[in-house]
This record gives sequence, C-alpha cells and structure tokens, in this order.
Amino acid sequence: YAPLLARFLAWQEEWGIRHADGITAASRWLVERVQSVAPRIPRHYLPNGVTPPAAGDLHWQPQDQRDVLFFSRFVEVSPAWLALFAQVLHEVAPGARLLVAGTPVQPGLDDAYRRALAALAPGSATPVEWLGYVQLEDLAAIYARAGCAIFPADAVPLQQAKCSVRLATTLLAGMPVVASAVGEQAAYGAEGTARLVPAGATPRAFAAEVATVLAAPAEQAALSRQAHARLLQRYDWALLGGQLDAFYRQILGINRP
Repeated sequence: YAPLLARFLAWQEEWGIRHADGITAASRWLVERVQSVAPRIPRHYLPNGVTPPAAGDLHWQPQDQRDVLFFSRFVEVSPAWLALFAQVLHEVAPGARLLVAGTPVQPGLDDAYRRALAALAPGSATPVEWLGYVQLEDLAAIYARAGCAIFPADAVPLQQAKCSVRLATTLLAGMPVVASAVGEQAAYGAEGTARLVPAGATPRAFAAEVATVLAAPAEQAALSRQAHARLLQRYDWALLGGQLDAFYRQILGINRP
C-alpha cells in the first residue's frame, strides 16, 4: 500500500479493535495483536475451515510423481530464496520440475522471481513451469503431476498473520505437503499432517525435506491420509461454526435452552 493509505488502514484497524464488543481472528498472531491493543475485549481464534468433500471431489492419488507444486502470491519468500531452492532441488531430486501456480498479490511482483530463476545457468536448477492462476477444473491434472506441494514462508508478520485457505484445501485433498512452521502453517501441519520445516530454514534444508518426501512413497501416503483425516477432524466448518456460535452467545449473554 501507499504510505498514506497504509497509515489510514492501520488506524482503521486499531479503531475497530478498540470499539468492538468481540473480535474473531483467523490466526494466533492476530489474536495476540488484539490482546495487546484491547486486552479487555473478548476474542476468539477462528481459523479458516473446510467443507467435507463430496464423492468425486478432487483428491490426490500417488502415481510416482516427481514434480513439486508451489502455490504462490509471490510474497512468501524472496526471489533469491526461490532461486537457490531450485538449484538445490536439482541436486537432491533429479528429474523434478517446479510448478509455480498463482498470480501476484500485486501486479508485477512476480517479475523479480522470474528474473532470478531465468538468471540461473542452464541445467543448474530444477526446470520451472509458470502456471499462473489455475482454474478449479484444471487442478486434477496438476495434482496428477505433483509428488508434493510446498508452502515455504519467511517468519515475518505478513506470513504469521495469514491463515491460508489454499493450504487448508490442499491438505484436505490429501496432497503431501512440505511447509515452513510459520504462523498458522504450523497449526495446520501439526500431528503429522504436513512435513514441517523449522522457521528460518535455508533453501538447502527445505529442498532436502522435499527430496525426502519425493523419494518415500510410504511417507507420501501417510501424509496424504493424515492430512485429509485431521482437516476434517479439526477444521470442519460445522465444528468451527459451533464454536463461533458459542462465542457470540457468550458476548450477548444468551444461554442455550
């Protein structure tokens, strides 16, 4: 945002927090921020949930895939980080291809990433396909190519504050995931739901974890099963909606009949 607009939005956010009767927040980082701004206002942690899939909905199936899927808005890590990751992945997982899906959160943000990867010496890095925005009906074909999806993230407020619907739906679909343990990614990926990489891990360390998953069909299958089951168990909107209803009733002083 432009500096003046950013200042206005920050003021608007804090004004709203201080004058609310109750606040819901989709990340623990935001809950802590609310606590620091307005410690006496009731607050409720409400992460993004999932809807139980219907028969025939998208679900990942193991087929000895070698490609790596990266859903990106081009703000998660730096261009230099991604370029080094692609180089190391080429060393530790020969034959893999990096599939970059998504559009930049602001026009032009992807340019630096494209330049960083294009500047690598030919044959020195994993080949990259820039898929752009992927329509829902095209996801099945992408999933059929990918052995895992990656969600790297810098340990900065932007990544700590967000609660990724894309990560939730990817896990629900049973795609094996390797993710930085940053913010809500650590919560979604807990209990073996994803292969979590410590916050601040180097591109080399992250690539090594990805290579391990790609080389282990049994782990891919275990991650797939656990991801699907835990998302339904912990993040079903019916469950989260019930918790939200209880929070609203608490604020309004309404007792259940």
